[in-house]
Amino acid sequence: GAVKVRGYLVCNEGTAREQTWPLERSHFLIGKDQDADLHTAGVFAPRLAAAILREDRGFRALDLSAKGNALQVNGALLDECRLNDGDTLQVREHALVFRHGRHRED
Repeated sequence: GAVKVRGYLVCNEGTAREQTWPLERSHFLIGKDQDADLHTAGVFAPRLAAAILREDRGFRALDLSAKGNALQVNGALLDECRLNDGDTLQVREHALVFRHGRHRED
């Protein structure tokens, strides 16, 4: 059978600190929109700031903000990039770590 790629986001900082989200659907949305999976605060926060997209061979992060300044990966402001295990993402007030593979509690 096909091997299903597993991905997780772990929040280290922000209002959702210490939460973990399995990336099981085709996309995970971050922003202040009511449909977002992870909500951001602030009057000037974009409705949709960023998305994590599931692809055949892994995951990709995408900046959805109009100004293109909502997503940092490993400290660099990026429009989009492929995610690797251990990558750090900063989206507004949320500091996240992308984990790939099996989830284990430390």
